[in-house]
Amino acid sequence: MILRIQENKVSFRAFLKTAESSINKLIEWNGIQPDLDSVKRELHTLKGTAMLFGASSAGREVFNLELFIRQNQSGDMRAAVRAGAETLSQKFSFWRTQELALFTKLGVFDDGKIEVSLRKLMDLKDRVSKKGDLKIDAAIEIVLKEINNTEFGDLLKDFESHVQSTARQIGKQVRFRVETPEWPIFINPEHYREALRSLIHVFNNSVDHGIETPEARKFQGKPAEGNITVRYNLFSDQSDPSSKKWIQVLIDDDGAGINVKKVAEKLKANGKSLPSGISDLDLASHVFDAGLSTRDAVDALSGQGVGMSAVQFAVNRMRGRIRVSKTGPQGTQFELLLPNLSISETLTLESRLQSA
Repeated sequence: MILRIQENKVSFRAFLKTAESSINKLIEWNGIQPDLDSVKRELHTLKGTAMLFGASSAGREVFNLELFIRQNQSGDMRAAVRAGAETLSQKFSFWRTQELALFTKLGVFDDGKIEVSLRKLMDLKDRVSKKGDLKIDAAIEIVLKEINNTEFGDLLKDFESHVQSTARQIGKQVRFRVETPEWPIFINPEHYREALRSLIHVFNNSVDHGIETPEARKFQGKPAEGNITVRYNLFSDQSDPSSKKWIQVLIDDDGAGINVKKVAEKLKANGKSLPSGISDLDLASHVFDAGLSTRDAVDALSGQGVGMSAVQFAVNRMRGRIRVSKTGPQGTQFELLLPNLSISETLTLESRLQSA
């Protein structure tokens, strides 16, 4: 936990704030039944983010609340969620207080301190020096704006230790790699944090469902160690020159692929009719359906049918898109298109999120 916090204090600080906000939302939930899916998404992503930073005790408490809600769905859901959330709030506060000295020593609460990579500073220096005709105050404004931005790939690299520790826990070997483009892409992390933190569910599924055990991989002629590779770049629709650019994120694993036969069985069991000749990709797209899981048992990692729907919800919320772009015995690929926000688009997004 110490190493993960030290590597990215800004993201951990955001996690603490998000956790408090999420728990308060649950305590104040009005009990309207259609909103139960949003309660489940909130909890599932909170649990995943806690695990991402090695806060396993906090993650277990969130999982206990998830189970509590599942077991009380026939009763008063408002009372059930509130009671569980109040218990979680007390335990989360105790955990935070218990670790307060550590968090303080690591500088987690120092909002005024910004850590900037040498690569980013050198890139900033080059850009500012080319604008020698600007007045000094305008140059300073550029510096402040740019320093608050983060290279897109740095946020993706946060998942490496989580993926590897999760794989070890279930007896698998997984290598996680982020391939950076030739030119860096700097973003304001606050506008992408919700969508990117939801990707923990994609990586959990790749480790738990997709990538096989070392023994199974060897039997199939694959290396014992599985791979998850993330690539990102700027993307625009070549058929529409006027279209805005997106940040394209491709997440590949070399596992066994999505079990489309199991997906079809689950859909039919839920009363959904499937068109004859439906393709594997169309079947695979149903992994984003709320409540659908190819697992028959529930554990802390998967089986609730919440994770992938939470990813789609978070991506759609910022007007992005996600799809299964390929799947088969050699692996699965997810494609995300996230808006490359300009200043005007950033302001629009902020107002939309505040009103949501």
